[in-house]
Amino acid sequence: MNISRFIVSILFLSGMTVGSSASLLPPSHPLFEDDTVHVFHLTFHQEGWWDSLTVNFEGVADPIFMAAEFGWDDIHFDSVGVRFKGNSSYFSYPGLKKSFKIDIDEYVDGQEIHGLDKINLNNGFSDPTCVREKCCYELSEAMGLPTVRTNYVALYINGDYWGLYTLVEQVDKEFIENRFGTDEDGNLWKGDPHGTLRYLGPDESDYYQEFELENNEDENDWSALVELADGLNTTSVQNLPDTLSDLMDVNSALAMIALDIFTVNLDSYIGRCCNYYFYHRDLDSRMVFFEWDLNEAWGLFNRWNFSVQQLRELDPFWSNPEEERPLAGQLWQIEEYRSVYLGHMKQLMTGAACPDTLVGRMESLRDMIRPYVYDDPNKMFTNEDFDAAMSSDVFIGFGPHNRLIPALEPFIRYRDSWLRGVIGEWERPQGLVLNELMADNETSLQDEFGDNDDWIELANAGIQAVELTSMVLTDNVGDITRYYSIPASILEPGEYIIIWADGEPEQGELHSQFRLDADGEDLVLLHDAVIVDMVTFPELDDDMSWGRWPDGGPVWTCFSEATPGECNDAGMDADVPLASTFFLDDAYPNPFSDFTTVRFTIPDEYRVLLSAYDLTGRRIAVLTDGLFNAGTTTVSWNGMTDYGRKVPAGTYLLRMESGDFASTKRIVVLR
Repeated sequence: MNISRFIVSILFLSGMTVGSSASLLPPSHPLFEDDTVHVFHLTFHQEGWWDSLTVNFEGVADPIFMAAEFGWDDIHFDSVGVRFKGNSSYFSYPGLKKSFKIDIDEYVDGQEIHGLDKINLNNGFSDPTCVREKCCYELSEAMGLPTVRTNYVALYINGDYWGLYTLVEQVDKEFIENRFGTDEDGNLWKGDPHGTLRYLGPDESDYYQEFELENNEDENDWSALVELADGLNTTSVQNLPDTLSDLMDVNSALAMIALDIFTVNLDSYIGRCCNYYFYHRDLDSRMVFFEWDLNEAWGLFNRWNFSVQQLRELDPFWSNPEEERPLAGQLWQIEEYRSVYLGHMKQLMTGAACPDTLVGRMESLRDMIRPYVYDDPNKMFTNEDFDAAMSSDVFIGFGPHNRLIPALEPFIRYRDSWLRGVIGEWERPQGLVLNELMADNETSLQDEFGDNDDWIELANAGIQAVELTSMVLTDNVGDITRYYSIPASILEPGEYIIIWADGEPEQGELHSQFRLDADGEDLVLLHDAVIVDMVTFPELDDDMSWGRWPDGGPVWTCFSEATPGECNDAGMDADVPLASTFFLDDAYPNPFSDFTTVRFTIPDEYRVLLSAYDLTGRRIAVLTDGLFNAGTTTVSWNGMTDYGRKVPAGTYLLRMESGDFASTKRIVVLR
């Protein structure tokens, strides 16, 4: 179909994209920047410190912290708070390797580690591979959910190596501000001990036994939770979309449940009814859902005594048969919601959870932590169990539920194949991105009627033409009346299309039925109900746009001079200052199949060597080797070796060397 549209050539291409996060990206933090095993030292000076930790935790409603010295890298604190944490990971394991929560400013106000004042050290309960928790959180992040960051820690207590732990960011005030905005101060609930989200009546106190209010305890206002439970359970099916779209971020709930079912993570809302958060976002007064405690993903939690085969073939719409799960059951009744829900699984299968990609990621992490696992004096499994757990079942002989731990790689590959046969597959339209938007257009671009309307720019930053069929734009996945169908057409490489977000669809097929909110909101691009790209943009001033830099790249920023239909670099000089140090950015897109880009920044003129390595440490390609001026440079890679051969699917490393600086980033190739 030929349509009247605003299309111009892209002045230069920087690469393709996968979906962006729908929560704000937190600032970088040295604990989570690169894959590494940090070394932490805790020193207790009290006699009987272990017994004191035990007394402070067991049977205590609000566990008590205990003072200890803390050391990491060049940071040393004379006093931080330490306590045990966990439920099954504590009470079901009799050994010394307990999980810890560290409160950095428990005794010294304002004491923090680069902005963080609480961290968690998890003991990897029931997982002999030692990668389930970290990799499942990474899938959560790939889906656009607000997600805690993770890494690894070799913990020493009083000078003795205590064991390898998974480092997990705390969900607290800093997390809320980093993911939702610095002005956010809404209520945060945790779905523990048993947050069913059933409607228990109008009395707020009736919900106290099912949920934990994590902040704003003095106000103790539970009205938003009661309103959500009421709307979720008492609204007729035909009115559910209208009701729920105002009460909750439906997409976040669908994504969270889809991840749990996809990874057979049943120690969750859909199974045991726990281990999740929801935040009442000030911006739009809606609940946003996200994950917690993912160490028993891929079939570890199994109170229903399913066989391994039954776990691998868990129905996409399974829920605990013992009681209702309205957050799932009610949403699944809406056809459009069901399609988006399954779309989340299809998106995972084409990206971060593609078996070659996911298993490669797991193996690279295991190679990194292997020496620390071998030396761990308090680990729950043997070294032989660790080595075998990816390919062979391992028997767990402690705790109340003696059982087999399913071999992880066969589980992942079988479930992927089985799900493809049940729900179908999806092919990502390569290169299509949300590229720029304006939510308060006063004097900028005018439409064909001379109106200064909000606008959204899509770009084909790839190398092949993209068919704009079955494409939908929306600023609220939960409100199906705000689904705008993009007119069918072909977007060639290097072309843009402008959609007028003016709420005036009667003006033409390039005018959507929704307007953008200048206070900030989500914007989502779907193809066949699968999210291709999404972004959360902040509050924007008059005539200020929010766009990628460079075109199709991973960085979103404000443009004081909007560039609709033009290369986004045109408005950047005053808005993105050159860095004062060396920096290697993440490759984008990642994973990729045909083409990706990586940006590096140098503070002065330096020689830069950027190379790709396989996991054996063999250099397979030199992306660039030369002298560069100060500033940021973008380099592309087509997944070919220096000898002109395509590298096979898997995990690779990009390494930048310049002066005394060196940095390495992980990249995944899909085939």
